[in-house]
Amino acid sequence: GVSGARGKISTNVALEALYRQDTSISLLVEGSVGLASLHGAVEGTVLDQERLNWQGEVALLTPARDDENILSVNGKLTLDDTKISLAEPSYDIAQQSFWWKGEVQFNPARVDAERSPRFTMIADAVLNQLAVSERDKGATLLATGEISLNQLTVSNIDTGSVGQLAVTDLRILEDLANHGDEESPMRVGSLGRLAVENIVLEDKNTITITSVQLADLGIDLSRDSQGRWKLVDMVMAEAEGDNATIADEAIDDKGVPEGDENTPLALQIAGLEITGDSWVRFSDESVDPDFKTELRPIQLKVTQVDSKNPEQASPVEMRAKIGEHATLNVSGTAYPFMIPPAADLVAKLKALELAPISSYTPAYHVERGRLYADVSLNVKDGKFDVLNKLLIDKLKLEAKVGKDVVGVSTALGMPLDMALDLLRDKDDRIELEIPVTGELDDPRFGTGDIIKTATAKALQQGALKYATVALQPLGTIMIVGKLAGQATQLRFQPLEFSVGAVELNKPGRAYLDKIATMLEERPKLRLTLCGVATVKDKESLAQKKRVERAESAEPERAQQQAEGDRVPVEGDNGTSDAVSGETLAEVTTEELLALSEERGRNAKRYFVDQKGIEADRLFSCQPHYEDDSDEPPRVEITL
Repeated sequence: GVSGARGKISTNVALEALYRQDTSISLLVEGSVGLASLHGAVEGTVLDQERLNWQGEVALLTPARDDENILSVNGKLTLDDTKISLAEPSYDIAQQSFWWKGEVQFNPARVDAERSPRFTMIADAVLNQLAVSERDKGATLLATGEISLNQLTVSNIDTGSVGQLAVTDLRILEDLANHGDEESPMRVGSLGRLAVENIVLEDKNTITITSVQLADLGIDLSRDSQGRWKLVDMVMAEAEGDNATIADEAIDDKGVPEGDENTPLALQIAGLEITGDSWVRFSDESVDPDFKTELRPIQLKVTQVDSKNPEQASPVEMRAKIGEHATLNVSGTAYPFMIPPAADLVAKLKALELAPISSYTPAYHVERGRLYADVSLNVKDGKFDVLNKLLIDKLKLEAKVGKDVVGVSTALGMPLDMALDLLRDKDDRIELEIPVTGELDDPRFGTGDIIKTATAKALQQGALKYATVALQPLGTIMIVGKLAGQATQLRFQPLEFSVGAVELNKPGRAYLDKIATMLEERPKLRLTLCGVATVKDKESLAQKKRVERAESAEPERAQQQAEGDRVPVEGDNGTSDAVSGETLAEVTTEELLALSEERGRNAKRYFVDQKGIEADRLFSCQPHYEDDSDEPPRVEITL
């Protein structure tokens, strides 16, 4: 029951009672009734009402008749300084002032309710300075400046309309006690003005709205050093406890939530807009350094929203500025009421500075860089298909101290800087396509693993594709195996030489021309040139030595033949014209290494002297000799 009730009442009314010939009694009360300093408690809920005043007239008729209202009310109700304190949950609800002005007609005996409603109300109402707060944690869950209802009409309770609903200075989840002050309080959301035009409730289950406009919307999302959402987590934890209690109470004896048999409320909105100085701010103290960004201003327009028709496409247009100079435009269609939801959107991002995202890169600092992106997104039947076309301008990375840079490159399949350098053009721009596909309920989608995997794959494939296309049809590029846990390397098809030769042949020059073009297009690339001699070169040099020896011995042999002496020739005593083991032994390793070194030098000279490639981009390695390989003589070219 009611406990602790107290207050003051004042009246100034005229009362007229009439006993009519049809035995009905009519009662008319006209004037004012006021309550002051009202206080009372019911089951732990405490009400404090500073002032309540009614000015107007109330007409009653009994018994009820079909042609006359049993109740007619016409006047103005005013409430000032109201406070309601709930025990569980520990919420306080307060308002500074409220007024309602209008008329009410009621006749439960009316037979044809469709033609003549049993209940009607026509009114305007204004509520000022509403606040709902959580006592224990010192947070304001909801606060408003003014809420006004114009041209409110209700008929038979189940139908009605509002000409305009307006809300000003809306604040959501505001915390002065722990995270802010009166000058700059911590809050999750704010709204300068909400205007909803022509709200109509039809057949109890459908609400139609001509337009919804949110001006100066602000959303502030902040994570603390532990990764918890400030204010939001606090309130959600409280709400989960409350919802569990409510859910338990709502289950009937059969274990089915009461009301499930009711038809869900349908919503139809012709147009929704976010205008004015609207923004979204995000800050994260759980990363190092702290990350902050802001989208401001944001302009959004959505039309043809209809929960009754899930197949109805809702056109979407959004424009936003990120930071001072980056822009984001989104357009397309959404299906918000389809199960699961669907969308077909395209987005264009321009000039986003990448340095701030170093907070989220595991092994590298982004020293500089600017991102441009064209993104197409298709979501249907629980599956998503995204194509990201990226252009990254002037990207510069620096390894973070103590971080696993090698691990990143290993996961990528090649050194990260190598992959990026293959993609950089002569203007220091990187173009990359990243397709991402999957299912919305895939756990990897929530953790971002799908996107990380797709990005790594796109980097590797993009780098290899460029190099392969650039060298066609004369050469290919290969990934050579991991050594000692290091990331893979990229090696071009070798530059082949004729056996025993050091000069570039015509196919070799054409091949180097292709590589030189790639070096011109990708100015960050550097090459290592390694000359290799093989056993075929050794045989060739030995043959050359044999021929030279034979030629030098020819004059002496001719003189001996003239004198009639027998002249031994190579091949006597069981030997043949093939290179003998004795001749092969005369070819030293130093000669073979000199041959391979000269091949590498000639390749480098061609790049520098003929193609204009900077010498400091070309590295020479120790020459090699292979005596157990069938590979041709060559210069190996490695990134």
